[in-house]
Amino acid sequence: MQTIINYLRLCVLFVVLSAMVFGQASTTPAVTQPATVEILPQNFAAAGAMYNPSGSSKYTGWATYAHLLDQKSGTYFFSTEDVIPIKNPISLQTSARVGIGTLLKQFGQIRLWGVVDGGGATSGTKSGGAASGRTCVTVPYRKTAFSAIGCYGVVVSNIVPGTPKVIELGFGKSW
Repeated sequence: MQTIINYLRLCVLFVVLSAMVFGQASTTPAVTQPATVEILPQNFAAAGAMYNPSGSSKYTGWATYAHLLDQKSGTYFFSTEDVIPIKNPISLQTSARVGIGTLLKQFGQIRLWGVVDGGGATSGTKSGGAASGRTCVTVPYRKTAFSAIGCYGVVVSNIVPGTPKVIELGFGKSW
């Protein structure tokens, strides 16, 4: 029980420190954006598959929603949900996390993002904390509101041991 409490404290600390770090981005002086940076969309939703090479179930599903917080810094509020099959015993782990993401770099229409989040996870009668950090790339589909998204990062939960590195691929729409 003490381990779960310590883990939840660590997750809360992780989210608070992340919020403090990303909160600094909105206080930087205004910088004129180059002509290649377009106005970011207010909302983005995506879904896809996640590959966990070290997991007992290598393939999982995810969905995310993002809402723009600050246009100048490219900061978004993220909400992410995962569904992870567990083989021993056979069950599902679900996690719901919230966090902050920011635009790190833009190469024409291709955008590089950094995302950190934390929240809760449950599997059968077990529940606990979950956190993740990942770097994502979005590539628009033929200059439409649809994008392909690819991410690489880690997802941590105290229900399933280990710190798996994951690869996420999916499609999304912005508006």
